[in-house]
Amino acid sequence: MSNELPVIDHAGVLEDVNGIPGWVTAEPAGGTIGTPYSCSFCGVGDNGFLQSMRSGTTELSSDFGGENTHYAGGTSITERSVKQIVPTGGCVKLKLSMASQRPAFPIHIAPSVREIDGSRRTISYHEAIERFAALQLAHRGNLGRTLFYACGQIDYFSIFAIQEVFRLLGVRNLTGNAEHCLNAGAVHNEILTGQEGPFLTIDQSITGTDRFFLFNGWNGLVTHPPVYRAIAKREDLDAYLIEVAVTETAIDLAKKLGPERVLLIKPRSDPHLALSVAHELLDVHGDAIESRFIEHFSDIDSFEQFSAFARQSRFEPRYVASRIAPEEGYEERLENGIRLIAQKLANQRTVPINIPSVGLSQSSGVVAHCLWGSALGMLGKYGLKPDGQPAGGTLRVPGQINAESEVQGLSRKYYMGRIPIEETAEAARRMGLPENAYQGVIEDEPRAALDYAQSVLDTDELFVFMGTQFEANMMDRRRWIAKLKDPRCRIVVIDPIPDPFTLEFADLIIPAPPHIASTKLYQNGEWKLSLSVPGKHAPPETRSDATIIYDMMAAITRLLKSDESQREDHPDLASHLTSGYLEGRFGAGLRRINGEVDRDQLWRRVQDYMAGGRGPLYCRPEHSNGKPIEWRELVEEGAVIYGGVGVKRYTLDYDKPDQRPFADIFREPRDFSFFVPTEDDLHIPHGMILNSGRSSMSSDRKAIQFATASFNSGKATPLVNMPDENPCHISPFLARKLGIVEGDRIRITGRGNGATIDFPAVITDRVKGETAYVSFHKNRAQIEDGVYVNDVTTAVERCSYCSQTSVKSSLVLFERVPAARHKPDGLATPTIVSGLRGSGQGLDTTQIDTRTELPIWSGQDTPLYVNEIIQETHDVYTFRLQGDPLCRFNYLPGQFCSLVLNIDGKKVVRSYTISSTPTRPYILEITIKRVPDGLVSNWLPDNLKTGDRIEAAGPKGKFHLVPGAIPKKVLFLGAGSGITPVMSMSRWLCDVAADVDIQLFNSVRSPDDIIFAKEFDYMVERYRMFTSAQISGTRGSRGDWQGLAGHISRPALELVSPDLMEREVFMCGPQGFMGVTRDILDEMGFDLAKLHSESFGGVRTSVAEKLGPVGGDPGDVEVTQAGNFTIEFAGAGVKAKTDGGVSVLDIAESHDIDLDYGCRTGSCGDCKVKLISGDVDWNTQEGLTPDECQDGYILTCVTRPKGDCVIDA
Repeated sequence: MSNELPVIDHAGVLEDVNGIPGWVTAEPAGGTIGTPYSCSFCGVGDNGFLQSMRSGTTELSSDFGGENTHYAGGTSITERSVKQIVPTGGCVKLKLSMASQRPAFPIHIAPSVREIDGSRRTISYHEAIERFAALQLAHRGNLGRTLFYACGQIDYFSIFAIQEVFRLLGVRNLTGNAEHCLNAGAVHNEILTGQEGPFLTIDQSITGTDRFFLFNGWNGLVTHPPVYRAIAKREDLDAYLIEVAVTETAIDLAKKLGPERVLLIKPRSDPHLALSVAHELLDVHGDAIESRFIEHFSDIDSFEQFSAFARQSRFEPRYVASRIAPEEGYEERLENGIRLIAQKLANQRTVPINIPSVGLSQSSGVVAHCLWGSALGMLGKYGLKPDGQPAGGTLRVPGQINAESEVQGLSRKYYMGRIPIEETAEAARRMGLPENAYQGVIEDEPRAALDYAQSVLDTDELFVFMGTQFEANMMDRRRWIAKLKDPRCRIVVIDPIPDPFTLEFADLIIPAPPHIASTKLYQNGEWKLSLSVPGKHAPPETRSDATIIYDMMAAITRLLKSDESQREDHPDLASHLTSGYLEGRFGAGLRRINGEVDRDQLWRRVQDYMAGGRGPLYCRPEHSNGKPIEWRELVEEGAVIYGGVGVKRYTLDYDKPDQRPFADIFREPRDFSFFVPTEDDLHIPHGMILNSGRSSMSSDRKAIQFATASFNSGKATPLVNMPDENPCHISPFLARKLGIVEGDRIRITGRGNGATIDFPAVITDRVKGETAYVSFHKNRAQIEDGVYVNDVTTAVERCSYCSQTSVKSSLVLFERVPAARHKPDGLATPTIVSGLRGSGQGLDTTQIDTRTELPIWSGQDTPLYVNEIIQETHDVYTFRLQGDPLCRFNYLPGQFCSLVLNIDGKKVVRSYTISSTPTRPYILEITIKRVPDGLVSNWLPDNLKTGDRIEAAGPKGKFHLVPGAIPKKVLFLGAGSGITPVMSMSRWLCDVAADVDIQLFNSVRSPDDIIFAKEFDYMVERYRMFTSAQISGTRGSRGDWQGLAGHISRPALELVSPDLMEREVFMCGPQGFMGVTRDILDEMGFDLAKLHSESFGGVRTSVAEKLGPVGGDPGDVEVTQAGNFTIEFAGAGVKAKTDGGVSVLDIAESHDIDLDYGCRTGSCGDCKVKLISGDVDWNTQEGLTPDECQDGYILTCVTRPKGDCVIDA
């Protein structure tokens, strides 16, 4: 790759602009109008006017084309400051946006193209535009497809240009990182009210009396310091923070108001908290419900459904607190917090301001936002009072300065202004086009941003990126990288600061000027339009994003004019050429001044589009009185809040009920719709979870400063204070569980994709439970070694309403990394582990040092590696498993484990006895017999291969030997697969050389069905205290069986065990075998108190087999069981339908509710829970004491609902 590309270290070396450029306004340079300037980063959108601090000298410097360009000379760089800053006093980000210090990568000042040998060659802007146009035409219709993705701070005009140009080219898939990172904060309001836009301003939210703030995952101290500080310095500060970790904001708020104001919860459990608050409001503070809001402005049916849902007993504060607490000891704080929040919200004087963050919405999507909005709505606190003061509501402070414009204009589902994609004629008319002009958009297959990485056969694809670091933004990053490297993919990048990946793989790079040298119009979360005018001259071979898009379309127009074959290949465009539309819209008809398109003219286009067709759209830029905002106003004022936000939007005037506050995108009145979640919306993930975010999770001042400076800065992140690595912060609870100590490294494996990354481990009580936290801020390991958190996140789990990812609740596996397994310099190279099908890569068991202790198997959180598969008989297989990472298996002989499998997209749980012995602690064996039509018993031998990894929960079960209470004489009775637990017991007794007389009697169908036949012979020969006998129902396929024939009987027992009455009997097998044997023993006068038994009862029914897939797109799956009864698990917060045909335990397992169980036959009592209400039926109560029966306990494994019921579980 060439190192001679023209670059500058920072924008401070560019020559100053005096006055406002002509493409912004006709006012001559040096006129009286100030120079508006806006921050380019977060959604606060601080803006003001540029002012020079001192003058600098300039010198001439030759560019690659030999022309002279003005750059500031020597050390006398002109310093600029911003004055009259609103809405806050600004922060470090405002200064950083001027790019006057060196960013992580250099600023490019000319386009470049990738050569065949991989090197880059600088080209002119004109050539770059021609190449861009040719690539675009080569990927239209049947020739290929274009996918657009914006991951930088592109502005309003750029998004409008993208709409105008790419829709005409037939491109449907226009999106940005807002889709999978930010959309929930906006889209939830559309679900509730019909429009996604805001109604509160920052200023009116943080000032005024009686404010009560709900920080829903908002780490404002790092992400939006000016807003948070303005709130925090209030003398009457009243706030709660709901979080999954102890962030910087959590620490600060706890210092000011006490730790009880920080409610720590499990990831993705915030919807339960919101519903519990709603439950408390309805149950305790019913008089606070604003009936006028419901009757005049709401869909009453939706309120009744919402209130009925929230009133369920499972949302009582005590149940929810227990369910969502991240660790023991937090339940009381949560319960008290829920009750106090409800009490404060119910206070008539309280003005609640809910500030949601990107953070929690990246775990539960829009669900929690909608539930909080619904709770505020039923109090009449979701809108403005008639005097314009807030009654309450949600304040949007998005992570990106132009997030609102992305929501309005970048989507595969909508045209600009959220016009549904099906309404092509409406959108086309607004652009002055024939109604069928966007037919190509409809024919283009829609693809969500997170699905851009999917493989497409026999199709050339063009990726157009605005902004770089796009390769880092996608979940399941390695799959995304593989896609981008596909030879059938071409890449065009429009950005001033290309990162190393872009420089290596992009076919074409067209730099736009850095922010300080470009014209930008932003729209933040309060509908504030902020204009930023260049304070520096742009390099001559660069243009703004919007101009690049329009120039590309102008180049296409020229190609169509000059090349008949292009007109034949693109007849739709040829018709627009003939009509004069292309030339008038993109060629001579679009005025360009000094190479830049005229913004005044573009603004008129925007207003024409927003006001055309069926009438003004909801987001038309206009004053609160309906008058359209003029371009000159933006130039003079620098910023204007439009649409009546903070003045009249969502006015709740009960004296004027005909003045409806809510409407759809076409301003047609509609009712507020209360949100009722599905059961899947309320799913709380179980297991080890990786959380990533903006917190530094550090008390070091420099680390916090870097976190603030690098928030949403991407490749423009400054190098100052950049860490070498971002550590993985784990809780003391998790550290103890994994055997990790300070100084260790930790390996994280994505459970969805098998990718692994290593981090230094930091043990801190700022992280709770089974959660680990890694900051996603830039670090040198990411830049230099490619260590990205998104390697282990998954693109599968996402919000069904807005496609937002669940990246902050990624299910992963953690393991301690021994020193020898990571690089000496401390930076681990990411690797992909096999974990899907037969890798053949075994575990290095030679690492086992018997002098040191390996971690103890922690059940499902430790994946198991299939070391070997042994075929015992024609239909029985033993699967030999090892921990990955290596571990010691600690269980009692006779216990079982439960395999947790995904079969054809269905979650299936099956329990199997552990056939190995605890005296061989480095392996775990399960022996499985095929069963006709058995789902799991047949799937395992047909699909599982050596090298695969599976999950298993356990150990569990009461049918086992008890150390210290083992009789001197035992008889093990087994039949079929029931031989496995007694084989485990036999192996253990033999291995420990127990002074026990062991007899084993095994009943089989035929000699061909004897499991462990050779091992029985070996054990009899080797261990003097062990004898065995087999009885077969037939002579077998060879007819040469010389052993006992027939079935279990009194004569057979007396023959095998003449001293039976002196022994204790351990028996396992099918129910028929067990019943017959028990009757025989009883008839013989055997003391049944000395009989220990377990029956596997045939094939265990699982509702999961009847259900759709667990996971994937929630929108495609309705997790219910057909039936007329509803069973409610109050503690888990889950309701399920049932026909009464399966047990309560089976229903619970099918809905991922973790209930204790053991034998699954009603004898051990492990599965007992309390029946709160309802009618049930059971086969046995053997596992319950009389007192437990009297108190209403049931055994879930043998209990079936006979009607609606509520379970305390």
